[in-house]
Amino acid sequence: GRFALAESGTLFLDEIGEVPLKNQVELLRALESREYQPLGDTQVHQADVRIIAATNRDLEASVGRGTFRDDLYYRLNVVPIDVPPLRDRQSDIPVLIETFLEEACRAYDQPLKRVDTETMERLIAHPWPGNVRELRNLIQRLVVTTAGPSILPRHLDDVLDNNSSADGERRFDVAVGSSIEDVEAELIRQTLHRITSNRRDAASILGISVRSLQYKLKKYKIS
Repeated sequence: GRFALAESGTLFLDEIGEVPLKNQVELLRALESREYQPLGDTQVHQADVRIIAATNRDLEASVGRGTFRDDLYYRLNVVPIDVPPLRDRQSDIPVLIETFLEEACRAYDQPLKRVDTETMERLIAHPWPGNVRELRNLIQRLVVTTAGPSILPRHLDDVLDNNSSADGERRFDVAVGSSIEDVEAELIRQTLHRITSNRRDAASILGISVRSLQYKLKKYKIS
């Protein structure tokens, strides 16, 4: 169905590293033959589609672990484009902030707000482990929680984690004698609370699948 909708256009496959092995076979077949057969359809259709795939996983490592097919990887890896993390392209941050500010103010029917110079400096210096999604969510939160026309440094105190170490890594304390399960539960809880509430992003940061994260949320009763 997606191939049909994208006919003569572009099909964007996000989080390609999450595709199960059984579906990777079907996708590879469609890419190689440029043919697809929708479920329940008796006819085989020709596909005229440009494919763009994205992932924040190391697919080469996934190939080595056997969780991603090597033939599909090489079929997709024709023109690789590496997008560095936000902390490595700080010059993009002011532009993104202005864009997200305008977007959020329009969405919440508020006058356009401005970011104070010192506030901008703090935002640029932040490590942004959740990348662009974290920045966008934070700007939306600031638009909602800031009453005045300007976003000042004090407005960041409640929404921006200031417990980063000198090398930009976030930390939380673990009591000596804690069980592995207690530590894992707290790591998941802190990731969702302090970095990103998006479960797909959180799973990627934690290095597990979305399904595994959902299982652990239920197991540890994390809401």
